[in-house]
Amino acid sequence: WDDGTVAVFPVKADGSLSPASDVAILERTTSVDEYSQRSAHAHSANFDPTNRMVFACDKGTDRVYTFLVDAAKGTLTPAKVLKTTPGIAPRHSSFHPRLPYVFAINERESSLSSYRYDVKTGDVEVIQTIPTIPADFTKRSSPADVHVHPNGKFVYGSNRGHDSIGVFAVNPSPGTLSPKQWVPTNGSVPRFFAFDRAERFLYVANQGGDTIFAYKVGHDGKLSPTRIKVAVGSPACIVFSRGASS
Repeated sequence: WDDGTVAVFPVKADGSLSPASDVAILERTTSVDEYSQRSAHAHSANFDPTNRMVFACDKGTDRVYTFLVDAAKGTLTPAKVLKTTPGIAPRHSSFHPRLPYVFAINERESSLSSYRYDVKTGDVEVIQTIPTIPADFTKRSSPADVHVHPNGKFVYGSNRGHDSIGVFAVNPSPGTLSPKQWVPTNGSVPRFFAFDRAERFLYVANQGGDTIFAYKVGHDGKLSPTRIKVAVGSPACIVFSRGASS
């Protein structure tokens, strides 16, 4: 496989992209699975709440990286590397809006990890890892996406195989999670999902079911299905534009 990388692309005034101004090559190594982890496989890169650091998940080598971003120069400086539990394959991450936590969903283990995050140094320290699926589900499942609700009280994760969205309550101190609900996605292979800008609804892309399905988000964090269902060919990702709301 090719190298796993994190790249910076300057945005022009008209919204188009310039060529990459910097490319960080992730560690060339392997992990547990001979096929999916035979090299680095960078799968997500998110800015932290300060926009000074980028947090990257490498599911190929079971590592999470932080990079310091120089916005003026468009460069990356390596900050920290955390070797996670071998074989869990950290895939996507989401930061708490106020507290020093970041949550990463793990593709091979069907689990969700809580990390303490230092915005000054980029240090990452594991707090807890819990299953994303119920204990009585024994078939293969592969988590995909994770998001913290904008109110910071709940974390949500998608499960491909179990075909559900898991809802987890956040304990503000010490940043642990506890399961509250698993709701079926009314379709198969729920890959990505997103909250609308009003934070009232959650939309799920059922890649295998060719549908986008909407849920109402309750004050207790739980999801209630709506009648909003859109037929879309193999939807893989949902992103709301700025200012958009349902």
